[in-house]
Amino acid sequence: MPSEQIDQDVVYQVAKVAALLHKAADMDHVPTLKETKFLLPKPALSARDIKPPQWVNMVQGSWAEVQDMSASQAKAQVLQILSQWQLFGSSFFAVRRDSDPIEGSEHILALNKHGVHFLDLITHETILHYPFTEVISTRQMETEDGVLYLDMKCGNLMQQRISRIQTDQAVEIARLIKQYITIDQRTRGMTTEKEPGQESRSGSRMDKFM
Repeated sequence: MPSEQIDQDVVYQVAKVAALLHKAADMDHVPTLKETKFLLPKPALSARDIKPPQWVNMVQGSWAEVQDMSASQAKAQVLQILSQWQLFGSSFFAVRRDSDPIEGSEHILALNKHGVHFLDLITHETILHYPFTEVISTRQMETEDGVLYLDMKCGNLMQQRISRIQTDQAVEIARLIKQYITIDQRTRGMTTEKEPGQESRSGSRMDKFM
C-alpha cells in the first residue's frame, strides 16, 4: 500500500507469485525489469518502503525456486498461495457507508468466507471486518426516489451496531450474506432455523422509508 509498510511475509509471497506467474506463462528465462513491472500488483510498485529495483531483485531471486516447475505446477502453486490471503475468493461491491456522518464515504465491500470487509477505496486496506458469527441480521430499504440501502446489524448479545450502506446492489449483497451465514452455520454444526425471539440472520425484507 502506498502509505503503509508491507509485512515481510507478504513481500516474499508477492515476489514469489510474480516469479510463478512468469513461469506459468511458460517462460524459461529470469524475469527482466520490464517484465517484472507487469507481474507485480500496482500497489506493490507504489509502496514507499520498497523501490521498484528491489522488487526486481526479489522476483529474480524467487525465480531459482520455480524455474524447474512446469507451467501447470506454477499455476497450482499461485492458487495455493493466494488461497491463504484474507480476501481470496471475495465478491466486491462499491458502497457508501452512511451509518455515521464521519464514515459517510465511498468504500469497497468485500464478502468471502471470512466475513464482511470494508476496504479503503484507494489503498484497499481493511478498515472494518465482521465475521459472519457477528452478523445478526440484514434489512433492505428503498427511498421514495428509488435509492437502495442495506442495514446490517452486527455484534453480539451485549453490544450491537447497525451499519447502513447505500448501494444499488443491496439485494445481491443480502443474498450473498445469507448464503455465507448458512454455510458458516452448517460448518459449525448449527441449525439455520430461526429461534423464538430472534431476528432473521439474513432478512430480505424491502422496506420503504422517507
